[in-house]
Amino acid sequence: MSVFIIRYSEIGLKGPRKRSEMERRLVKNISSALSEPSEMRIWRERGRIFLEVPENLRTLASENLATVFGIKSFSECKVVTFNSIEELINISVDHFAPFTKSRTFAVRATRTGHHAFTSIEIERKLGEALFPESSGVNLEEPEYTARLDIRENKAYLYNSVLKGPGGFPLGTQGRMVSLVSGGIDSPVAAWMMMKRGSIQDIVFCSLAHPIDTLEFLTVLQPLLSKWSHGADITIHIFNGSRLVEAMALGQGFVHPNVGFKKFLYELAGMVNSSINGYGIVTGESLGQVSSQTAENLSALSISAGIPIFRPLIGFDKDEIVDLSKRIGTFPETSLGEFCSIFSSNPSLTITQDDLEKDKIPEKDMQAILETEIIIRKKDFADYIEKLRKGFRHTEPTIEGALLVDLRSEDKFRSWHPAGSIHASLGEVSSLPEKYGRNRTYLFFCSKGLMSAYAASKLGSMGINAMFTDEWKLKKVIDGNPIKSECLRKNILK
Repeated sequence: MSVFIIRYSEIGLKGPRKRSEMERRLVKNISSALSEPSEMRIWRERGRIFLEVPENLRTLASENLATVFGIKSFSECKVVTFNSIEELINISVDHFAPFTKSRTFAVRATRTGHHAFTSIEIERKLGEALFPESSGVNLEEPEYTARLDIRENKAYLYNSVLKGPGGFPLGTQGRMVSLVSGGIDSPVAAWMMMKRGSIQDIVFCSLAHPIDTLEFLTVLQPLLSKWSHGADITIHIFNGSRLVEAMALGQGFVHPNVGFKKFLYELAGMVNSSINGYGIVTGESLGQVSSQTAENLSALSISAGIPIFRPLIGFDKDEIVDLSKRIGTFPETSLGEFCSIFSSNPSLTITQDDLEKDKIPEKDMQAILETEIIIRKKDFADYIEKLRKGFRHTEPTIEGALLVDLRSEDKFRSWHPAGSIHASLGEVSSLPEKYGRNRTYLFFCSKGLMSAYAASKLGSMGINAMFTDEWKLKKVIDGNPIKSECLRKNILK
């Protein structure tokens, strides 16, 4: 059997009752993180948690302990018993001597219980015993550190200290709603609130279902599979594509970059009320984009009427990217955003009165609410597999297809493939009447999201449609075809 000693930090600052409650939750989450909890033994002692697992599970245990919120650090140990300081020194020398031989070293000991010796005395005596065959003591930057955690008549000897994520055990700080997209920032914000112990219900508003939904789920997957031990994460997906064409035709928000964000707050607020949550979590960072100026964030917060948590508010983009890569949510690809309709002539200093003018009609909000898809954590893998099977992957081809450029007119004039036409999102639905229903349409835009929306729109009308982005299309034209998603008329119902 392998034994791990598990440490926490902030939990130890709580009063006895709260500390015991958090320790019990941490034990539950650790048990949930292991695939064979029946084969392990886990117990608590003051300030420490101990885990004993069979040898064949030691690697799995080490990997998963690093992803359990509330754990500050952990170490795999050798457990020994002793009756005197001399016996403890002799046992420790046998264990540590192979590691300190011909190396500089230090000894670090902690002690809990009643003993006839101090921690400093153990460090000094063990150091003296290991010194002769070593390269000397170096307390500042040793090549090796011999570590002991002494508790009554037992000592836990270990060679290394591995980091956990820290924070509080997931499930000890209530439940909230995280607005999450397929981008970089919002999954990191959700992760940070999970680190503080709050279970997150995830809300996603799709604008080009199922293409952007699949991208979102791919980014979200690590939060569920790697970081949510002990918690039932629930995902709420809404189809907001009806707003895209309305805004493209100038029938949407007066201040689209902020008004659309207000709509998302309202959507998340309704979910928050349904789960008796404590507020909304967003990935906003002060000044990062036009909707995130101090004035706009202030107006949005007042409009929401419920607590808004922004854990990334003081982060710069590089810090967010680094953290997203570390936790595994950094998107390998991105379809981009609807910049042309959400950020055209953006409002930077909106007032509360201005924001109140941006409210979608009740019938549209109700229609969007009725599209809700709820996915439980246990059903996540099946749902994402179902979506993936719904796609037919093919290489975008320009043969026999009408190329439709959805980029800005300026970009169309500067470069476009021969024979392609330019169209706005507001014109997508009318294309089959103008150019024919019995043909294939290949949409492209700068990054892919607008063309994905257009392909899904025509797909829902029974029209053959594909989508790609500008870069991939240039590759095809240059004779280097690469794979892209193809949306066929039988995919969307």
